[in-house]
Amino acid sequence: MNRQKKESYTQFLMPLPQALLNFLDRLLTSQEGSLLEDDFDKLMNLVSGYASRRAIAAAEVLQQEFRSWRTGQQTNRYRMIAAYGLLVTVIKYEVTGIFTKPDQWFRVKVSDYELTNPIFIVETNKLAEELKFPGKYKI
Repeated sequence: MNRQKKESYTQFLMPLPQALLNFLDRLLTSQEGSLLEDDFDKLMNLVSGYASRRAIAAAEVLQQEFRSWRTGQQTNRYRMIAAYGLLVTVIKYEVTGIFTKPDQWFRVKVSDYELTNPIFIVETNKLAEELKFPGKYKI
């Protein structure tokens, strides 16, 4: 029975890292308004329904930053993307057992990463500490 539950859980989470990364691409390149909002809500529902406490904690930060951005409030773009990196890292580890540092996603997804690398490191490490993630989640 436990094995079936774990397989069912993994099936729901399996497409989530890719869906999050696709959404990050769209977020970094466009301002699609309500379409982005709808997709974001669907992703957050999946995370809330099936992910671990650690993933949900990262998703909550992401949600706060995303909502601020969508309503035109002051937003820390780097904190929002750091939350994405941590969320994708946590879910990938939960699904595959393979751990990668959050900055691996940034190197691929953020076009000016080499210029902004120090900022991403600070924001990711600060957020990992704030959420009380283990040290391996720091860059």
